[in-house]
Amino acid sequence: MLRKEDRFKEFRSWYRKIPAPQLKSVFEGLWQTSFFTHSELIEMASDTLRVMDRAVDVEGGEVPETENKVMLMPGFPCPLCRFPTYSWVEDMGNKLESYVLDFIRENHPGWDIEFGACDRCVEVYKLRADGVM
Repeated sequence: MLRKEDRFKEFRSWYRKIPAPQLKSVFEGLWQTSFFTHSELIEMASDTLRVMDRAVDVEGGEVPETENKVMLMPGFPCPLCRFPTYSWVEDMGNKLESYVLDFIRENHPGWDIEFGACDRCVEVYKLRADGVM
């Protein structure tokens, strides 16, 4: 059994994209929970926002606002190819030309830049939009 401090270090390494004050509140909410159901564990394993929903008020912490938020976490599936990715392209609105983004939207109705995409898909869609592929 690891001490609480050691578990927090482990937790921090898994959820590096959660800002530090929010991470503290999320960890404390999880730590204080006496048990989880199987369905709760499955839900949290498949959606980091459900982990963040467990945050509680703690000194020096901050409860994150998770409603309508998308997190591009390492290992999550790309919304375009559905493969897990560790290489997200973020800030797509500034990194890609509008015609490339429009081409992606044509092929994936309902997709928006906030959903992100993996670097492989972005490269492929750039080439397709340019008529190379």
